Amino acid sequence: MYIRSFTNVFGAALMACCFGVPALAEPPASNPPKGQVPEPAEIHLPDALVDIDFRERRYKIEALSFKARDETGVDWWGSDEVMVKTTDAEGWSNSGIIGDVDTGDVVTFSPAKSCIIGVQAGTTVLNRSSVCDDAGRAAPLWFTVEMWEDDAEGPMGSPYGCSTGAKHDGDECVPGDGQDDFIGNARLDFAAWELEAALPEVGDEYVETVVLNPCGDALCASPFLADYSFTYRITRMPDHFIDLPALLATAMERSGARSGFEAIVAGLNSLPVRQPRRIETTGQGAEPAAK
Repeated sequence: MYIRSFTNVFGAALMACCFGVPALAEPPASNPPKGQVPEPAEIHLPDALVDIDFRERRYKIEALSFKARDETGVDWWGSDEVMVKTTDAEGWSNSGIIGDVDTGDVVTFSPAKSCIIGVQAGTTVLNRSSVCDDAGRAAPLWFTVEMWEDDAEGPMGSPYGCSTGAKHDGDECVPGDGQDDFIGNARLDFAAWELEAALPEVGDEYVETVVLNPCGDALCASPFLADYSFTYRITRMPDHFIDLPALLATAMERSGARSGFEAIVAGLNSLPVRQPRRIETTGQGAEPAAK
């Protein structure tokens, strides 16, 4: 359940209580025989709730580019062979190897093939086949970006860094072996209220560039750490209609609630505390977004 949906339902329930609209039906209290599981309560919604048009805001997120502000190691000693991996709640994908990257270079992803959130079903590869679907995803949203420099002489075959059971994934591991150098990573979280404020209309776009954390979980002790940034775009998709009776039925089944109203109350009580969007980076600040 999402914050906006719960709030609307709860407000409608209060209207039903205060203005004489029939309330959600509560099943009669009874104690089933020992060892028997009671049947789920049938949902009866008053017309005041059934007739409300519930719509959920949806978004997609796409990778646009990355910049080598300072390549790994000494600049004059060769170029970086970069691998980019993105992960979200549904799976992960990676770009494979992007070669010949030097300090100051900006690498642009294929605009129609670099979806991060809202990826179509099936196996996809970032920058080659990662296409967004038409549905988008509802907030809250999050994703991570992780970049490595490939130092392997042969094909990458180690399972280290790979995931299984993902809805979208790549055909290579990141990193592929113990020789690969860590470039940097970042995690970005987006609350519903932040996305609604930044993207009030369908079709609105928000572009941001973040500086990656070059240390990962280790201490920043090396003088030759890489310095990379990553640019992404969020787009507001068409709203999604919410089938309230079906949604409440699912919530009752998952929570064990005895009525639709009890499921609403349980959902409201489980809502997280509102917090600012989290961006885990080096704290150096972001570059202006590329036009």
